[in-house]
Amino acid sequence: MATFSELWAAYGRDPRPANIGASINGVLIGELDDEVQDVAGSYAGLGADVGAWRAARLGLALERITRVLPLIEPENTRAYFERLASLARSALAEIANEEFLNIPGQLAALAELAQLLPGDGMDYWLFGGWAVDFHAGRVTREHADIDIAVWSDDRESLATLLLDRAWVYRPEVGEDGYTCYERNGIRLEVAFLARDARGHIYTPLREGRGEWPADSFGDDVAQLRGVRARVISRESLIADKSIVRSDAVTAAKDHADVASLLHSGVEQ
Repeated sequence: MATFSELWAAYGRDPRPANIGASINGVLIGELDDEVQDVAGSYAGLGADVGAWRAARLGLALERITRVLPLIEPENTRAYFERLASLARSALAEIANEEFLNIPGQLAALAELAQLLPGDGMDYWLFGGWAVDFHAGRVTREHADIDIAVWSDDRESLATLLLDRAWVYRPEVGEDGYTCYERNGIRLEVAFLARDARGHIYTPLREGRGEWPADSFGDDVAQLRGVRARVISRESLIADKSIVRSDAVTAAKDHADVASLLHSGVEQ
């Protein structure tokens, strides 16, 4: 597999297609090229100092390239954007590896949880950003926390297990349907699940219930850097992260996550 430096050098020798100004489903493909060039070029010059916001912009551009790629014509233009997508993915992977110092600790915690919970007879599912990375098979971005879901009936058993392993209970004001723990600067958010009479899985709330996409909780297991974890379904993640967000940074991260999931589906 080519390195980022090799892909960046090849990009510099790659002439832009004649129809670079084309619009596909309202997406100006030339603007996508400009965005990847801007962020990848900044990374080539600045390294990890490129910053999380530029990385989010790159993820958004990659998601848009992935969506329009099958529609791009002619073939040589499509091939150009396939190479551009490879460059963007490589840059995102290197940024994640260099910039995000909490990754080793979070992965170690995930490895511990993957052994600890099933060993005590508890089902769990990893969701959120880390579940995206496990499905993608690579670290794609920084993660503020680890998100897992467990059965509500296991709430007390989980608390005992975590406290015995030096996790500290850190509930948030107004939390509903979930709770939080922390250890050595690593944050763990736990969502609680129940099943209704029709077999639908949901999160019990003080008033009502929180719904999850259909078929979220199956037997999917994924591996990342030697760590195996039970994860919610790829389709569930795509559905959740395709919801329109009002916050621009969250929306950009969700777009990048969807791009990673779509690409992992193509590889499979």
